[in-house]
Amino acid sequence: RSSQRRYFGRGDSHAGYQKNSLFLKRDHANGFLEASYLMGTALEEDCRSLVSADLDNDGRKDLALMTYQSGNTKEKALHLFRNVGASRNHWIGFDLTRKGGSGSGLGASVELVTDRGKRKACRVIGDSFRSQYSSRIHFGLGERERVQRAFVRWVDGTSTLLKGPKIDKYHKVP
Repeated sequence: RSSQRRYFGRGDSHAGYQKNSLFLKRDHANGFLEASYLMGTALEEDCRSLVSADLDNDGRKDLALMTYQSGNTKEKALHLFRNVGASRNHWIGFDLTRKGGSGSGLGASVELVTDRGKRKACRVIGDSFRSQYSSRIHFGLGERERVQRAFVRWVDGTSTLLKGPKIDKYHKVP
């Protein structure tokens, strides 16, 4: 029992040599493909603090994560995995900033209306361990080339309507 306390108290990985998994969506009929080795994300180190965000503003979400190496000293390393995959799919994103209130748009929601229906996303924090996601709200649109409207609901009860916002770009919503 005392050796178990010493092990868990050191902060070592509880997963041993378990490698990371990265799943790519193939299509609706065939599900997902485990591609971590092929994509270079199957790291040996203990990985924490994973976030996905569009780090280079190209509309494709990239990955950032921290690795922890055990031993006499704890060493940390930041790994960035840029999404460079070719795609004909479209996207739209929103930067939510509010003057005189919550500058981060925290608690706001965006409802997106396309020819295939409605989708909704909220600006939240605290949904990840030891990391924080971007304040942007990002929607993948697939092959759809048009968004009918975007409706932003702010925490203070006000709202902002964007009619026919352009795709494949980020919109600053004041």
